[in-house]
Parts: sequence; C-alpha cells; structure tokens
Amino acid sequence: SDLVFEMMSSPPLNLLEPLGIEPERFMNFLALIRQSYHSHNPYHNFHHAFDVTQTLFSLILSSNFCHYLSTLDLFSLLLSALCHDVDHPGTNNLFQIATGSEMSLIYNDIAVLENHHLYKSFKIAKETKVFDTMKKEQFLSMRAMMVSNILGTDMSLHFESTNKLRQRIRMAKMGEEHAIRFETWEEELLGTKKEAREEKMWVSKMILHAADISNPCKHWELAKPWCDRVGEEFCKQGDLERKMGLTVSLNMNRETFNQAQMSIGFIDYVCEPLWDALADLFPELRDQYNILEHNKAKWKEILESKNSKVEG
Repeated sequence: SDLVFEMMSSPPLNLLEPLGIEPERFMNFLALIRQSYHSHNPYHNFHHAFDVTQTLFSLILSSNFCHYLSTLDLFSLLLSALCHDVDHPGTNNLFQIATGSEMSLIYNDIAVLENHHLYKSFKIAKETKVFDTMKKEQFLSMRAMMVSNILGTDMSLHFESTNKLRQRIRMAKMGEEHAIRFETWEEELLGTKKEAREEKMWVSKMILHAADISNPCKHWELAKPWCDRVGEEFCKQGDLERKMGLTVSLNMNRETFNQAQMSIGFIDYVCEPLWDALADLFPELRDQYNILEHNKAKWKEILESKNSKVEG
C-alpha cells in the first residue's frame, strides 16, 4: 500500500493534492483496502490487485492514452484497479449463483462479485472519510467512473466488449463515422465536448480489463508463476464443487487439469483479440502483444512435449 501511495501522490502524476485528498486519510483507506483482500486466495489477493494497478500505471505512462486523461480520470482509473477485487472469496460468479450465496441474492445474480467489490470499496471510503474533502461533483464523477470500470471487469462482458472495440478500430482505419476519435477526447478534456466523455470512460474500462488479464503479456518468468496461482485457485474451487455435489467447472477439475492447454485457450480466445485491438489503438502496447505471442509458443512447446511423453 505504501508503493500505491507513492505511485498516486508523487511525480509524475501527483494526483492527491489537486483533488483535495488528505494524505493521512488516503493512507488509512489504502491500509483497509489491503486488509480486505484475502491472503489465503492463491490468486485473487492483494498481490494481484497491486499487480493490476502497477500494470495499468505502466500502460498509461507508456502510451499516449495519458494525454487524454485529467487528474480525476487518472485517479479514478488507478483506484479502480486497486479496488477491483476487494474481498474476493476465491470463487467466481458462477459459483456464487450455483450455491445461492448471500452475495448472489443481494445482487440478483448480476455481476455478483463486481458489485460486491464496489460496495466494499465505498464502504471503506465512507468509514475513513477519504473522499469527504473532494468537491461533490468530483466525487460523483469519480464514483461513476469507478462503477463503470469495475463492473467492466466482469468476464461475462468480455467478448461483446472486445468485439465492439475491434469494430470501432476498424471503422477508424476506414475513416467511418462512429469510430474512436482522439481529437474529440481533447475537446472533452477542455470542457467543450461532453459527448466524448462516455466514449473515454468506455475505453478506460477496457484498458483496466486488459490490465486485469495481462498476466500472459508479461515475460515468462512472471507469467508462469501467475498462471500457477490461477490454476491452484481454479482447482480449489473445483475441489469445493465436488465436495458440495456440484458439477465441476471447466478447467477446475484437479484430476484432469491441463495448465498448458488452458493457457493456450485463454490466450487464443480471450487475451489475443483484446490486446491486438489495444495495440492498434495504442501502438506503444505492441510489445506486450509480442510477449503474449512468445508465451503462447512456449505453452505450445510444453503441451507438445507432454503429449509426446503420453504417446511414448
């Protein structure tokens, strides 16, 4: 949490003072957010939250996206990353619904975990009074952005959102109407193009979503341990499903779990389309896409080696 504080309060961003946020209250808020993550989760713990925040910080600074974001935009986006999995139980939305959990009843089976993460985050904010010194309109704008960003991490929205992004980028290349146009974002930043606000919020949540699933875009030495953690958390859910007499979810059966096959499928169908689109939108991110391709080749080698041993 100390590193997050430095990230958001120091150069080059310096986000707290312009928004009137008191450093001591913000530190208290960060400490409680960290405590609200469950360290016994192999994957969805504070390490993941920090990793996504740091990844997003790097993506923002390394691309021209940062030129179109106000101080409030940047603060809201980074805070969304830090809070996006607060109080995660280590099981997914489908598990909450299948077991009729308290959270699924509260949120009517819709974005169960994402809604809960938002509730916990703003409950902690209220307890620490961290945002009480912000102007009311700034707070309301920040809250709207955080709600949009964190709800946007719901994996059930991934394919529809990614296809929409790819379509808008294709339209931009062809010079068609309704394409993503950065010049309108600049006007919105100056307060003269309010209709661009919704589009910028949409791209912001896509970038947070990309950071959330960015493990395969990191060098192998980092990507592999993260994949190990995902696999263990999946298998723990599968163990629980079997114990409860439920159908064991896809890729969560410890007895048949195939890490390489799961990773290749995740890259092919989930990561690649989104990161390829983002690299078209922000060419500075093409390096991450290339690392993704390298890691896929590595997983294919591992899978082929495993299959050869079985055949032998």
